[in-house]
Amino acid sequence: MLRNRRDAFGWGTIALHWTIAVLIVGLIVLGYAMTRPDIDPEMQFSLYQWHKSFGMTALALASIRLVWWLANIYPAPIAGLSMLEKRGAAATHLFLLTLTIAVPLAGWAVASTSTLGIPTLLFNRLLIPHLPMEKSDDGGGVLDDHAFLARLRPGRPCRVSRRRGAVPSLLAAGRGFEADAGNIPARRGVQRPSNPRRNRQMRRFYRQCVATVALALIATAAQARAPSLDDAAGRYDIDGSSQINFSVAQVGGGGISGKFGKFSGSFRLDGKDIRRSVVEFALFPDTVQTGEPRIENFLKSNAVFDTANYPKIVFRSTKITQTGDDTAVIEGNLTAKGTTKIEHFSAKLTKWNRRVISFHIEGDIFRGRYNMAVGIPIYSNVVQFDMTVNGQRR
Repeated sequence: MLRNRRDAFGWGTIALHWTIAVLIVGLIVLGYAMTRPDIDPEMQFSLYQWHKSFGMTALALASIRLVWWLANIYPAPIAGLSMLEKRGAAATHLFLLTLTIAVPLAGWAVASTSTLGIPTLLFNRLLIPHLPMEKSDDGGGVLDDHAFLARLRPGRPCRVSRRRGAVPSLLAAGRGFEADAGNIPARRGVQRPSNPRRNRQMRRFYRQCVATVALALIATAAQARAPSLDDAAGRYDIDGSSQINFSVAQVGGGGISGKFGKFSGSFRLDGKDIRRSVVEFALFPDTVQTGEPRIENFLKSNAVFDTANYPKIVFRSTKITQTGDDTAVIEGNLTAKGTTKIEHFSAKLTKWNRRVISFHIEGDIFRGRYNMAVGIPIYSNVVQFDMTVNGQRR
Protein backbone atom coordinates (compact mmCIF):
# COMPACT_ATOMS: atom_id res chain seq x y z
CA MET A 1 0.00 0.00 0.00
CA LEU A 2 1.82 3.08 -1.26
CA ARG A 3 -0.82 5.73 -0.73
CA ASN A 4 -2.64 6.66 2.48
CA ARG A 5 -5.96 5.15 3.47
CA ARG A 6 -8.59 6.40 5.85
CA ASP A 7 -7.36 4.01 8.51
CA ALA A 8 -3.57 4.10 8.02
CA PHE A 9 -0.63 5.89 6.44
CA GLY A 10 0.81 4.42 3.23
CA TRP A 11 4.42 3.23 2.75
CA GLY A 12 5.21 6.39 0.76
CA THR A 13 4.38 8.60 3.74
CA ILE A 14 6.13 6.30 6.20
CA ALA A 15 9.32 6.08 4.13
CA LEU A 16 9.51 9.85 3.67
CA HIS A 17 8.78 10.45 7.37
CA TRP A 18 11.53 8.20 8.71
CA THR A 19 14.10 9.18 6.09
CA ILE A 20 13.63 12.84 6.95
CA ALA A 21 13.73 11.99 10.68
CA VAL A 22 17.09 10.21 10.27
CA LEU A 23 18.44 13.17 8.30
CA ILE A 24 17.30 15.58 11.01
CA VAL A 25 19.08 13.56 13.70
CA GLY A 26 22.21 13.47 11.54
CA LEU A 27 22.07 17.22 10.99
CA ILE A 28 21.76 17.81 14.75
CA VAL A 29 24.83 15.64 15.36
CA LEU A 30 26.79 17.38 12.59
CA GLY A 31 25.71 20.79 13.83
CA TYR A 32 27.01 19.98 17.29
CA ALA A 33 30.27 18.42 16.07
CA MET A 34 31.23 21.09 13.56
CA THR A 35 30.93 23.95 16.09
CA ARG A 36 33.14 22.45 18.78
CA PRO A 37 35.89 24.95 19.66
CA ASP A 38 38.63 22.29 19.65
CA ILE A 39 37.79 20.77 16.26
CA ASP A 40 40.49 20.37 13.63
CA PRO A 41 39.99 23.10 10.95
CA GLU A 42 40.19 20.65 8.06
CA MET A 43 37.63 18.36 9.67
CA GLN A 44 35.45 21.38 10.44
CA PHE A 45 35.40 22.45 6.80
CA SER A 46 34.41 18.94 5.71
CA LEU A 47 31.64 18.73 8.32
CA TYR A 48 30.21 22.05 7.17
CA GLN A 49 30.01 20.74 3.61
CA TRP A 50 28.36 17.50 4.73
CA HIS A 51 25.93 19.50 6.88
CA LYS A 52 24.93 21.56 3.85
CA SER A 53 24.60 18.49 1.61
CA PHE A 54 22.38 16.59 4.09
CA GLY A 55 20.42 19.78 4.75
CA MET A 56 19.66 20.27 1.05
CA THR A 57 18.67 16.59 0.83
CA ALA A 58 16.31 17.06 3.77
CA LEU A 59 14.82 20.13 2.11
CA ALA A 60 14.19 18.23 -1.13
CA LEU A 61 12.57 15.28 0.66
CA ALA A 62 10.50 17.60 2.88
CA SER A 63 9.20 19.38 -0.22
CA ILE A 64 8.25 16.02 -1.72
CA ARG A 65 6.64 15.11 1.60
CA LEU A 66 4.56 18.28 1.54
CA VAL A 67 3.33 17.60 -1.99
CA TRP A 68 2.64 13.99 -1.02
CA TRP A 69 0.65 15.19 2.02
CA LEU A 70 -1.44 17.53 -0.11
CA ALA A 71 -2.09 14.86 -2.74
CA ASN A 72 -3.17 12.12 -0.31
CA ILE A 73 -6.03 11.67 2.08
CA TYR A 74 -5.31 12.08 5.79
CA PRO A 75 -6.09 9.08 8.00
CA ALA A 76 -8.89 9.54 10.51
CA PRO A 77 -7.86 10.36 14.10
CA ILE A 78 -7.74 7.65 16.72
CA ALA A 79 -11.16 6.97 18.22
CA GLY A 80 -11.83 8.46 21.62
CA LEU A 81 -9.87 11.71 21.18
CA SER A 82 -11.52 14.98 22.12
CA MET A 83 -11.96 17.74 19.61
CA LEU A 84 -9.17 19.74 21.27
CA GLU A 85 -6.80 16.77 21.03
CA LYS A 86 -7.66 16.19 17.39
CA ARG A 87 -7.05 19.81 16.48
CA GLY A 88 -3.87 19.91 18.55
CA ALA A 89 -2.54 16.80 16.83
CA ALA A 90 -3.30 18.18 13.36
CA ALA A 91 -1.75 21.57 14.21
CA THR A 92 1.38 19.95 15.66
CA HIS A 93 1.77 17.71 12.61
CA LEU A 94 1.44 20.68 10.27
CA PHE A 95 3.87 22.70 12.41
CA LEU A 96 6.54 19.97 12.32
CA LEU A 97 6.00 19.50 8.60
CA THR A 98 6.58 23.22 8.13
CA LEU A 99 9.74 23.12 10.24
CA THR A 100 11.24 20.35 8.09
CA ILE A 101 11.13 22.83 5.21
CA ALA A 102 11.80 26.08 7.07
CA VAL A 103 14.97 24.92 8.88
CA PRO A 104 16.97 23.71 5.85
CA LEU A 105 15.59 26.60 3.83
CA ALA A 106 16.99 29.00 6.44
CA GLY A 107 20.32 27.15 6.24
CA TRP A 108 20.32 27.64 2.46
CA ALA A 109 19.70 31.33 3.08
CA VAL A 110 22.66 31.45 5.51
CA ALA A 111 25.00 30.08 2.81
CA SER A 112 23.51 32.49 0.26
CA THR A 113 23.86 35.65 2.35
CA SER A 114 27.33 34.89 3.68
CA THR A 115 30.05 37.24 2.41
CA LEU A 116 32.40 34.25 2.39
CA GLY A 117 30.67 33.04 -0.76
CA ILE A 118 31.39 29.33 -0.18
CA PRO A 119 29.39 27.36 -2.77
CA THR A 120 27.13 24.45 -1.85
CA LEU A 121 28.27 21.36 -3.73
CA LEU A 122 25.82 18.55 -3.05
CA PHE A 123 27.96 15.59 -1.96
CA ASN A 124 30.80 17.05 -4.06
CA ARG A 125 28.81 16.42 -7.23
CA LEU A 126 26.00 18.92 -7.91
CA LEU A 127 26.35 22.68 -7.54
CA ILE A 128 23.40 24.23 -5.69
CA PRO A 129 23.03 27.93 -6.65
CA HIS A 130 22.71 30.56 -3.95
CA LEU A 131 19.41 32.27 -3.34
CA PRO A 132 19.16 35.82 -4.74
CA MET A 133 19.69 37.50 -1.37
CA GLU A 134 21.84 40.41 -0.23
CA LYS A 135 25.24 39.50 1.21
CA SER A 136 25.89 40.42 4.83
CA ASP A 137 28.59 39.70 7.42
CA ASP A 138 25.97 38.58 9.93
CA GLY A 139 23.72 36.96 7.35
CA GLY A 140 21.10 39.67 7.78
CA GLY A 141 19.74 37.81 10.83
CA VAL A 142 19.13 34.63 8.82
CA LEU A 143 21.76 32.74 10.81
CA ASP A 144 19.90 33.47 14.05
CA ASP A 145 16.63 32.38 12.41
CA HIS A 146 18.25 29.11 11.33
CA ALA A 147 19.48 28.48 14.88
CA PHE A 148 16.12 29.36 16.44
CA LEU A 149 14.14 27.11 14.08
CA ALA A 150 16.60 24.26 14.56
CA ARG A 151 16.08 24.43 18.33
CA LEU A 152 12.32 24.05 17.82
CA ARG A 153 12.75 20.62 16.30
CA PRO A 154 12.74 17.54 18.51
CA GLY A 155 16.10 16.28 19.75
CA ARG A 156 19.15 17.92 21.18
CA PRO A 157 19.46 21.56 20.11
CA CYS A 158 22.02 22.22 17.42
CA ARG A 159 24.42 25.01 18.28
CA VAL A 160 25.03 27.27 15.33
CA SER A 161 28.36 29.02 15.12
CA ARG A 162 29.03 32.26 13.39
CA ARG A 163 32.00 30.66 11.72
CA ARG A 164 30.18 29.81 8.52
CA GLY A 165 32.88 27.85 6.84
CA ALA A 166 36.60 28.16 6.54
CA VAL A 167 37.66 29.47 3.20
CA PRO A 168 35.91 32.26 1.18
CA SER A 169 36.00 33.77 -2.22
CA LEU A 170 37.87 36.94 -3.02
CA LEU A 171 37.95 38.98 -6.02
CA ALA A 172 41.31 39.70 -7.49
CA ALA A 173 41.98 43.29 -8.58
CA GLY A 174 44.14 44.51 -11.42
CA ARG A 175 46.49 47.42 -11.64
CA GLY A 176 46.60 50.18 -14.19
CA PHE A 177 49.59 52.15 -15.28
CA GLU A 178 49.50 55.52 -16.99
CA ALA A 179 52.19 57.64 -18.56
CA ASP A 180 52.00 61.39 -19.14
CA ALA A 181 53.42 63.08 -22.17
CA GLY A 182 54.38 66.74 -22.22
CA ASN A 183 53.48 69.17 -25.01
CA ILE A 184 55.95 71.60 -26.54
CA PRO A 185 54.17 74.87 -27.24
CA ALA A 186 54.62 76.31 -30.70
CA ARG A 187 56.06 79.77 -31.01
CA ARG A 188 54.02 82.33 -32.82
CA GLY A 189 54.90 85.50 -34.70
CA VAL A 190 58.28 84.26 -35.97
CA GLN A 191 58.96 85.73 -39.40
CA ARG A 192 61.46 84.47 -41.96
CA PRO A 193 64.66 86.47 -41.71
CA SER A 194 65.42 88.53 -44.76
CA ASN A 195 69.23 88.27 -44.28
CA PRO A 196 70.54 85.36 -46.54
CA ARG A 197 73.50 84.66 -44.24
CA ARG A 198 71.27 84.45 -41.21
CA ASN A 199 68.92 82.26 -43.21
CA ARG A 200 71.73 79.74 -43.91
CA GLN A 201 72.72 79.73 -40.26
CA MET A 202 69.16 78.95 -39.28
CA ARG A 203 68.96 76.10 -41.79
CA ARG A 204 72.26 74.68 -40.46
CA PHE A 205 70.92 74.98 -36.93
CA TYR A 206 67.72 73.12 -37.88
CA ARG A 207 69.74 70.32 -39.55
CA GLN A 208 71.83 69.95 -36.39
CA CYS A 209 68.69 69.80 -34.26
CA VAL A 210 67.19 67.15 -36.52
CA ALA A 211 70.42 65.12 -36.40
CA THR A 212 70.55 65.40 -32.61
CA VAL A 213 66.93 64.31 -32.25
CA ALA A 214 67.50 61.42 -34.66
CA LEU A 215 70.53 60.21 -32.70
CA ALA A 216 68.59 60.51 -29.45
CA LEU A 217 65.73 58.44 -30.91
CA ILE A 218 68.15 55.80 -32.12
CA ALA A 219 69.81 55.64 -28.72
CA THR A 220 66.44 55.45 -27.00
CA ALA A 221 65.31 52.68 -29.32
CA ALA A 222 68.49 50.77 -28.62
CA GLN A 223 67.97 51.11 -24.86
CA ALA A 224 64.30 50.17 -25.25
CA ARG A 225 65.22 46.90 -26.88
CA ALA A 226 63.89 44.00 -24.88
CA PRO A 227 66.54 42.92 -22.38
CA SER A 228 67.98 39.44 -22.79
CA LEU A 229 69.04 36.91 -20.20
CA ASP A 230 72.59 36.98 -21.58
CA ASP A 231 72.85 40.73 -20.97
CA ALA A 232 71.56 40.43 -17.41
CA ALA A 233 74.14 37.89 -16.22
CA GLY A 234 75.16 38.35 -12.58
CA ARG A 235 74.15 37.73 -8.96
CA TYR A 236 71.02 39.33 -7.51
CA ASP A 237 69.19 39.46 -4.19
CA ILE A 238 65.40 39.35 -4.29
CA ASP A 239 64.03 42.73 -3.27
CA GLY A 240 61.16 43.37 -0.86
CA SER A 241 59.27 45.25 -3.59
CA SER A 242 58.52 41.91 -5.27
CA GLN A 243 54.93 40.67 -5.37
CA ILE A 244 54.13 37.02 -4.63
CA ASN A 245 50.46 36.64 -5.53
CA PHE A 246 48.35 33.48 -5.61
CA SER A 247 44.78 32.44 -6.33
CA VAL A 248 42.61 29.35 -5.94
CA ALA A 249 39.46 29.01 -8.05
CA GLN A 250 36.18 27.69 -6.67
CA VAL A 251 33.16 25.97 -8.16
CA GLY A 252 30.67 28.49 -9.52
CA GLY A 253 33.22 31.30 -9.89
CA GLY A 254 35.22 33.45 -7.56
CA GLY A 255 37.70 31.83 -5.20
CA ILE A 256 40.56 32.87 -2.94
CA SER A 257 43.33 35.29 -3.83
CA GLY A 258 46.09 36.78 -1.78
CA LYS A 259 49.79 37.38 -1.41
CA PHE A 260 52.70 36.74 0.93
CA GLY A 261 54.22 39.67 2.80
CA LYS A 262 57.58 38.18 3.72
CA PHE A 263 60.03 36.28 1.51
CA SER A 264 63.71 36.12 0.73
CA GLY A 265 66.07 34.65 -1.82
CA SER A 266 68.67 35.19 -4.49
CA PHE A 267 69.52 34.05 -7.98
CA ARG A 268 72.54 33.87 -10.22
CA LEU A 269 72.26 34.22 -14.01
CA ASP A 270 75.07 32.60 -15.98
CA GLY A 271 75.56 34.59 -19.19
CA LYS A 272 77.61 31.85 -20.88
CA ASP A 273 75.30 28.96 -20.06
CA ILE A 274 71.87 29.79 -18.67
CA ARG A 275 71.47 26.14 -17.64
CA ARG A 276 74.04 26.71 -14.91
CA SER A 277 71.99 29.49 -13.34
CA VAL A 278 70.58 28.98 -9.84
CA VAL A 279 67.47 30.27 -8.09
CA GLU A 280 66.86 30.02 -4.34
CA PHE A 281 63.67 31.33 -2.80
CA ALA A 282 61.83 31.09 0.52
CA LEU A 283 58.50 32.50 1.63
CA PHE A 284 56.94 32.64 5.07
CA PRO A 285 53.29 31.47 4.98
CA ASP A 286 52.60 33.12 8.34
CA THR A 287 52.54 36.43 6.43
CA VAL A 288 49.75 35.38 4.05
CA GLN A 289 47.38 38.25 3.27
CA THR A 290 43.88 37.90 1.81
CA GLY A 291 42.08 40.91 3.29
CA GLU A 292 39.92 38.62 5.43
CA PRO A 293 41.27 37.62 8.89
CA ARG A 294 39.14 34.47 9.05
CA ILE A 295 40.65 33.19 5.81
CA GLU A 296 44.16 34.07 6.87
CA ASN A 297 43.79 32.26 10.19
CA PHE A 298 42.42 29.20 8.43
CA LEU A 299 45.28 29.18 5.91
CA LYS A 300 47.79 29.37 8.77
CA SER A 301 46.14 26.46 10.60
CA ASN A 302 47.21 22.83 10.34
CA ALA A 303 44.52 22.30 7.67
CA VAL A 304 46.64 24.22 5.15
CA PHE A 305 50.10 25.70 5.84
CA ASP A 306 50.43 24.63 9.50
CA THR A 307 52.75 27.57 10.15
CA ALA A 308 53.34 26.53 13.76
CA ASN A 309 55.26 23.46 12.58
CA TYR A 310 56.32 24.52 9.08
CA PRO A 311 57.19 28.25 9.14
CA LYS A 312 58.88 28.30 5.73
CA ILE A 313 58.25 27.16 2.14
CA VAL A 314 61.46 26.73 0.15
CA PHE A 315 62.24 26.43 -3.57
CA ARG A 316 65.63 25.63 -5.09
CA SER A 317 66.12 25.28 -8.82
CA THR A 318 67.68 22.15 -10.31
CA LYS A 319 67.38 22.99 -14.00
CA ILE A 320 66.79 26.16 -16.04
CA THR A 321 65.92 25.93 -19.73
CA GLN A 322 66.05 29.05 -21.88
CA THR A 323 63.06 29.22 -24.23
CA GLY A 324 63.72 32.65 -25.80
CA ASP A 325 65.94 35.71 -25.54
CA ASP A 326 64.10 36.83 -22.42
CA THR A 327 62.17 33.72 -21.31
CA ALA A 328 63.00 30.50 -19.48
CA VAL A 329 61.43 27.57 -17.66
CA ILE A 330 62.64 27.03 -14.08
CA GLU A 331 62.50 23.52 -12.66
CA GLY A 332 63.29 22.76 -9.04
CA ASN A 333 62.40 21.24 -5.70
CA LEU A 334 59.61 22.85 -3.71
CA THR A 335 59.39 21.90 -0.03
CA ALA A 336 56.18 22.71 1.83
CA LYS A 337 54.70 21.15 4.96
CA GLY A 338 57.48 18.57 5.12
CA THR A 339 56.96 17.35 1.54
CA THR A 340 59.30 17.96 -1.40
CA LYS A 341 58.11 17.79 -5.02
CA ILE A 342 59.45 18.91 -8.40
CA GLU A 343 57.69 22.01 -9.77
CA HIS A 344 58.01 24.16 -12.90
CA PHE A 345 57.67 27.91 -13.34
CA SER A 346 57.80 30.07 -16.46
CA ALA A 347 59.84 33.28 -16.23
CA LYS A 348 60.04 36.34 -18.47
CA LEU A 349 62.61 39.10 -18.10
CA THR A 350 60.69 42.39 -18.09
CA LYS A 351 63.23 44.97 -16.88
CA TRP A 352 66.97 45.35 -16.56
CA ASN A 353 69.13 48.45 -16.12
CA ARG A 354 72.41 46.90 -14.92
CA ARG A 355 71.49 47.38 -11.27
CA VAL A 356 67.85 46.35 -11.04
CA ILE A 357 66.21 43.37 -12.71
CA SER A 358 62.57 42.22 -12.84
CA PHE A 359 60.91 38.97 -13.85
CA HIS A 360 57.30 38.01 -14.35
CA ILE A 361 56.95 34.42 -13.10
CA GLU A 362 53.92 32.12 -13.34
CA GLY A 363 53.28 28.58 -12.21
CA ASP A 364 50.60 26.15 -11.05
CA ILE A 365 50.99 23.93 -7.99
CA PHE A 366 48.75 21.05 -6.97
CA ARG A 367 48.27 21.68 -3.25
CA GLY A 368 46.98 18.17 -2.57
CA ARG A 369 50.49 16.83 -3.08
CA TYR A 370 51.61 18.86 -0.04
CA ASN A 371 48.91 17.62 2.36
CA MET A 372 46.74 20.70 1.79
CA ALA A 373 43.75 19.01 0.15
CA VAL A 374 41.10 20.62 2.36
CA GLY A 375 38.08 21.91 0.44
CA ILE A 376 38.65 19.90 -2.75
CA PRO A 377 36.64 19.81 -5.06
CA ILE A 378 34.72 22.91 -3.96
CA TYR A 379 38.02 24.76 -4.12
CA SER A 380 40.42 23.85 -6.88
CA ASN A 381 43.40 21.64 -6.21
CA VAL A 382 45.45 24.05 -8.34
CA VAL A 383 47.12 27.09 -6.76
CA GLN A 384 48.01 29.64 -9.43
CA PHE A 385 51.04 31.81 -8.73
CA ASP A 386 51.49 35.14 -10.52
CA MET A 387 54.65 36.82 -9.30
CA THR A 388 56.74 39.89 -10.00
CA VAL A 389 60.24 39.22 -8.72
CA ASN A 390 62.60 42.19 -8.47
CA GLY A 391 66.31 41.77 -7.87
CA GLN A 392 69.17 44.06 -6.84
CA ARG A 393 72.60 43.29 -8.21
CA ARG A 394 75.15 42.46 -5.55
